[in-house]
Amino acid sequence: MEEKRRIEQKLADLKSLQLLAQAHEEISTTHIRLARGMVLMTRDFLASLSEVFVNVKSAYKKHVLAEIEKSKQTGKPLPVISSNKNGKTLFVFLSANNKLYGDIISRTFVLFQKELEKQNPDIVIVGRLGKELYDVSGLKKPYVYFEIPDTQKNIKDITPLTTYILPYEQVKVFYGKFINVVSQVPASASLTGEESLEVHVQSVQKTKEYDFIFEPSIEKVMDFFTSQTFFSLLNQTIHEAELARYGSRIKAMEDALGNITSQMQIVTLAERRIKNLQTNKKQLERIAGMSLWR
Repeated sequence: MEEKRRIEQKLADLKSLQLLAQAHEEISTTHIRLARGMVLMTRDFLASLSEVFVNVKSAYKKHVLAEIEKSKQTGKPLPVISSNKNGKTLFVFLSANNKLYGDIISRTFVLFQKELEKQNPDIVIVGRLGKELYDVSGLKKPYVYFEIPDTQKNIKDITPLTTYILPYEQVKVFYGKFINVVSQVPASASLTGEESLEVHVQSVQKTKEYDFIFEPSIEKVMDFFTSQTFFSLLNQTIHEAELARYGSRIKAMEDALGNITSQMQIVTLAERRIKNLQTNKKQLERIAGMSLWR
């Protein structure tokens, strides 16, 4: 009887886990269905815009160098070139606060960690899972921590992060990128015009350079990109990461449901075997009782 109760309890636990996995999968599917179209459409637009940003920044650097050279040749004072940047590089790792998002966050952290070995930037960690991964990684460099809701984010939630990272000369964000429901990849993106928006670990393409005519001036155009476009690019990577997390969760829940189904089959067979043993035992007892009456 004890074995029977244990098997029944295990079967009940597996059914509860099955319902939980199905619920998480359905919720994630709903999130993807609602957000996918807008995120992908905005991705295409901002990817093109970021390519322009790369060219604007390149042109701005050439403009500054030309002004310096002109000043040397003419002996005139160099025009005042304003900059509110601190000259530093910042890496931002976007993770999540809750679990059950599959392996996309841990795989993105691997990419983040590899890039940290090549440079010595300041670090920002977003999300409790990222904080946990960093704290147990053995990395000793200090970091600044921010927490953003996994879902239903608004501008107020993102503003503290934006305010902190805006003064940096170079900002690179590491996040999970949504390809489709069965594929999500670690990616990095520059928010400050060093490279186009999306640079995958699989393929890195050099942005084609163009010549531009700037109106009213290259300085004003550069100011626009470094303030307005910066926030749009950051907001996009945050939503990209959210979409990738839900895709990864669906994949993880599918794997979990497969394992649960296999375990339920094993437990059901064990339950059936015990029932057969009990039935056989009762039949033997009945036969034995009939023998006694003869």
